[in-house]
Amino acid sequence: MKSNILYKFIIGAAVATTGFTSCDYLDVVPVEQATIDDAYKRPEQTLAYLYSCYNGLKSWNPVDYYNEDVASTDEFVLPPSWNGDAYNIQTNQRSSATGGGWTWRYCGYDPIRTCHMFLEIIDKAPNLTPEQRTTWRAEAEFLIGYYHFMVLRKYGPCPIMDHAYPSDVTGDNMPGRSHYDAVTKYIISQIDKAMPNLPDRWTGGDWGRVDKVVAKAIKGRVLLYAASPQWNGNTLYESGRLKWENTQWETEGYGKQLVNPIYSQKKWEDARDACKEALDFALLQDLALYKESNFEELKQVAANKKDFMKYVFRMRYALLSRANSTGKCQEVVWGLADQSLITTGCLPRRMFKKTDNTWQHGWSGVSPTLEAIKQFYTSKGYPITDTNHFYPQDEWYDVAGENIISQEPSYLDDLDANEIIKLNTNREPRFYAWMAYSGGEYGTKLVKDAPLILNMRLEEKQGYNKDDVRDYCRTGYLCQKWAHPGLAFSDNGSDNGGSLTSPRPIIRMAELYLNLAECYAALGEETNFLTEINAVRTRAGINALTKTDIPGGIDDMTEWVHRERFIEFYGEGIRFYDMRRWLKGKEIMGKGLHGLNMVGILNPSISTFNQETVMPEYTEVSWDDRLYLMPLYYEEADKSENLIQAPGY
Repeated sequence: MKSNILYKFIIGAAVATTGFTSCDYLDVVPVEQATIDDAYKRPEQTLAYLYSCYNGLKSWNPVDYYNEDVASTDEFVLPPSWNGDAYNIQTNQRSSATGGGWTWRYCGYDPIRTCHMFLEIIDKAPNLTPEQRTTWRAEAEFLIGYYHFMVLRKYGPCPIMDHAYPSDVTGDNMPGRSHYDAVTKYIISQIDKAMPNLPDRWTGGDWGRVDKVVAKAIKGRVLLYAASPQWNGNTLYESGRLKWENTQWETEGYGKQLVNPIYSQKKWEDARDACKEALDFALLQDLALYKESNFEELKQVAANKKDFMKYVFRMRYALLSRANSTGKCQEVVWGLADQSLITTGCLPRRMFKKTDNTWQHGWSGVSPTLEAIKQFYTSKGYPITDTNHFYPQDEWYDVAGENIISQEPSYLDDLDANEIIKLNTNREPRFYAWMAYSGGEYGTKLVKDAPLILNMRLEEKQGYNKDDVRDYCRTGYLCQKWAHPGLAFSDNGSDNGGSLTSPRPIIRMAELYLNLAECYAALGEETNFLTEINAVRTRAGINALTKTDIPGGIDDMTEWVHRERFIEFYGEGIRFYDMRRWLKGKEIMGKGLHGLNMVGILNPSISTFNQETVMPEYTEVSWDDRLYLMPLYYEEADKSENLIQAPGY
């Protein structure tokens, strides 16, 4: 495949008009302004300038395990020595002086400013075709809307920057926060303005640029968020400690109000229509849920396990497959180039002894919580709390035994039956595709062209070792969602770069289906809900839901879509926003985070190891409703009396 736009951003940075030496969210005087005319003398320079408008995307990698949006929920924990902004959120220590400003600045107002300045020169740039001028303008217009959305979903009502402010603007002349609905309308207006002039779908070396498929998908997401409980009928900010409204700045038509507390069904209807349009259009452009079934690895799978393992391999490859020869990715609607450290952070410690007799290590730090492990379904697609389909809870941590293990899905037949507990058996394909546990497999070709069989108890394997003071697993589980199935190491420790060319999704087809399913659930449209959610479930190899599974109507449908989104989007940065827009923070984060008894004991017995514990450094995991929004840095909030701080900070 030709070089894609996401690799071209570095070129665009050479002419970027963003100055990174100031903290002003509306600072409009870039250090390169003296040479701005040089940025568009030739078409390729103007295009490079456009690429610089995309830089805000790579400043926020949606699946980077260290990104606070990904690492601060109940999905996984990191070693204590890695703890930073994410840990501060998990333990309710976030303040206006500790983190929280990066998205606002680097992924929001800096690139918004760059886009506006690009729009100021695009009509003057010489030697462009009419189509180039129109399309490139549309891309920048869309990005202005999208960057506003990145700020809006994390910080709530935010300033609308509808132009590049003059260099002599004073703090009190800067805009304050606009009403949430007003910001949403502005974002949608930017998307709608850009839409007619975008190509239907970029391919080849241009894959990753904004097109109609991307624009429609993001429009659906924006309206879904606006329809969700956090912003649709929420009275949290009406009174009490978290009462929140502007003190000076007013939004035209809304006054000083920032959040409308009155529920509107029309918001769900608008979201439904936009999400349906996005999915229908994507399907017309030949995008689809990844449904490959012919995998080389299946040749080594026992006949009675082939059908199940087909789905395991499908889900391992679904998010990591490169674009095909035409530049089309079946699953990824919009994506970023990956970061290799994502894989390194997930890989096990002490994988094998190299030719120099030293260990080949991963960092083993991305440790799924038991809260996450329990979310994945049984092999038939039911919650594990359903005793009609799973073991009683008092048996979950018992050793499974040879008879059960022989029936379990496996790439090879050498799983360690003495290590595997019942909690890790009889689970759905996505569990085996993305999770890893003691006695089970990691990868498919990782060591000597075979999976690594984990032992999370023994110090000379992947277990606790007092000498590993920084890089180690905290919960007894590892994540392999971002480890490419083709990743393989040689005896000397070199690897084949198995996952270095895979896109990382900003939004993918499964979300288009589940966004629409959520809208249908909220509106009580049972038949349509089942159609959309079942597309994702059956692709993953579990049973389709029927009306007998949703006797409670809207409540049951909503609960099913909440569970499905957790599983399908594990580790993709979506959970952070889902639990907030659903107002589920206390329910999800108010009980501490749990793991197996992994740390502190050398070579523990099976019974000692397989105990559910609240990890000591996470006993203070708690929830305060102020965490539904992230704070601005105090320096940022102090720059203008128009810009008020988030409530509770």
